[in-house]
Amino acid sequence: MSTIQDFLLKTLSGVETAYDQSSFYVKKQLNLLDPLTIQAYMGFGNAQKVLITGRVLEAEGKKSLQEGVSIWKNIQTMYRRYESDEVPHARVKVLFQGLEQVVKTDSEGYFHAMLEDFELNSTGKEWYDIYFELLDEVYPEQGEVKGQGKVLIPSKSEYGVISDVDDTILLSRSSDLIKKAQLTFFNNAHTRTPFAGVSALYQALQAGSNGQHQNPIFYVSSSPWNLYELLHHFCEVHEIPEGPLLLKDLGIDKDTFIKSGHGKHKVAQITTLFLLYPDIQFILVGDSGQKDPEIYEFLSRKYPDRIKAIYIRDVTSPKRDKDVKAIAKKVKARGIDVILAEDTSRAALHAYEKGWIMRDSVEQVNAKVEEEKK
Repeated sequence: MSTIQDFLLKTLSGVETAYDQSSFYVKKQLNLLDPLTIQAYMGFGNAQKVLITGRVLEAEGKKSLQEGVSIWKNIQTMYRRYESDEVPHARVKVLFQGLEQVVKTDSEGYFHAMLEDFELNSTGKEWYDIYFELLDEVYPEQGEVKGQGKVLIPSKSEYGVISDVDDTILLSRSSDLIKKAQLTFFNNAHTRTPFAGVSALYQALQAGSNGQHQNPIFYVSSSPWNLYELLHHFCEVHEIPEGPLLLKDLGIDKDTFIKSGHGKHKVAQITTLFLLYPDIQFILVGDSGQKDPEIYEFLSRKYPDRIKAIYIRDVTSPKRDKDVKAIAKKVKARGIDVILAEDTSRAALHAYEKGWIMRDSVEQVNAKVEEEKK
């Protein structure tokens, strides 16, 4: 990095941090803070270690919207998500399976915890409760601020799934900034469009070869944490199996113009999953619109034995398809199947042919594709 660029990025990072903190402290001094909330993101881990992320914010009416609301209401809600008022440098107590840990929020209200040396109070479960409590009094008479979340610890898995979000399960038009902005701000979880057959395919992959498994599904996206509630609610509304959402911070870092680039963020998150679950192979699912093929090709070079297959939704022009097919050829040379298709049914057929899902599941996916395409 050049000296000038380094200076500019550090300056911008400092300005952003100073603005966030000054805004918070001015509101605090003027007694303008809204009630506080702990936003708990789904944690994940294994029997020895779990990773937790959350955020302390003012609760400003960012609840999930129901059906039938106006476009203006959608815009207001989305604005509040991006204009989140965070609580910096506050202590949060994390309680999991009898283990307590106190962590501190950063300048943007995020906190992270890595919990180890705990004993699970039961076996064979997939989800465990976790509890949070704000220890600091941010303003007088704030009362108790507590939260509850869930932690995924896979127990009996045939394989796992790591999926992108934008233009993979959710129509986003990521390659067109104007259309993406319109979809993001004018809609909510009920009016955003899933790709046809996604819910049936992911349910089948989760259930596995005999329909009885609980294969873990992780959603790794470069969307900001501000959209966590929207994306979580979207999956719930459209019956897409729940799983941890691994999103990224939206802001300026002293080293990059965003906290982490699309590729860097995804590689780091998927690598973490590979290391946490050394005995699980993963199906990687993405789209051709951004850099998923390049990212997955890089991971196939570094971790060829950790990837069962790669499914890429074709959402781009023939020119881009040519590049993606060239990438797929490299990956296939390493013994990993790559399916490039516009239709969810093609991925379902491949999974069935490999013995990863049931035959009935293919028929259900096909039926859903036909139904949802209408």
